Amino acid sequence: MNLIYLDHGATTPLDPEVAAGLAERQITLFGNPGSTHPPGRAAAHALEAARASLARSLGASRPDEVVFTSGGTESLGLALLGGATAPGSRVAVSAVEHSAVWEAARWLAQHRGFTIDEIPVDAAGFVQPAALEGRLHRETRLVAIMLANNELGTLNDLPALAARVRAAAPRARLVVDAVQAFGKIPFSVAGLGADHVAVAAHKLHG
Repeated sequence: MNLIYLDHGATTPLDPEVAAGLAERQITLFGNPGSTHPPGRAAAHALEAARASLARSLGASRPDEVVFTSGGTESLGLALLGGATAPGSRVAVSAVEHSAVWEAARWLAQHRGFTIDEIPVDAAGFVQPAALEGRLHRETRLVAIMLANNELGTLNDLPALAARVRAAAPRARLVVDAVQAFGKIPFSVAGLGADHVAVAAHKLHG
């Protein structure tokens, strides 16, 4: 029986060209990129070339803005937990965020004394600017809103929402889950107005 795979929204099969490239580099680029010997320098060069390429694809301002992690869950957790610099503050999370975001927010509430403000969505699943502003406070330090929803397919107007965050909670850091958006719709990290943007290679055959 021939398999027809229709669950690419969850994950995609690894592209054979990507698999071949990874296999080759695991053999030829074995050096520690932090080492100064030739194998280390070769690995470091390849790593930074990949970082620069991804920065261009994402529309990032600089390559050093790109941080490699194991995937979307770790990226979102790193952004939220790493950005929680003021215990007892507030984190605003949209009602339809991925469980990875909600689990990080609940951890902050349990272990760092954060208050969670749930941002409601409309009947179609969009975060409306007025609804967002109603959940922002002077003590808000983190705001999490996804660009493309993984279940509903809604595309939030992040530049407009980011402007509301800057106006109502200027000390807040905006975390955007763009895992479902990258490779499917054009966007620029710089244009979103976010502080942290998470993407994942396994959503586009990587």
